[in-house]
Amino acid sequence: MTWDRWARDLNARSNIVFWRMWRQVREILNDRSSHSFAALAGWTYAPSREEMVQWDVMAADGKLKDKTYRPWTDKRNNLFREDPRRVVHDETWKRNRRHFKEIWGEELTEEEK
Repeated sequence: MTWDRWARDLNARSNIVFWRMWRQVREILNDRSSHSFAALAGWTYAPSREEMVQWDVMAADGKLKDKTYRPWTDKRNNLFREDPRRVVHDETWKRNRRHFKEIWGEELTEEEK
């Protein structure tokens, strides 16, 4: 059965029980190197089995400072992440900054004057 038929045909949809579908999906998710499992786990990419074993061996040999670190779980490796938030300085922040600089005798920049 295709997704299109399941979405459009109510009779076809009623013939498939949720639990039967879950058993099929569960088998897909048993493979921890699959993209489906990686997406549901929040990983940045799906590592190969060899890569997973390599990191486990390095952790067991004591070659890692953090034995739980795995690069596929590190959010910094996500190529599609949003840019870091930019700091927005409002007028209160600028006023406090000017006051701080005046107290400590620092020169004000042209923007702060």
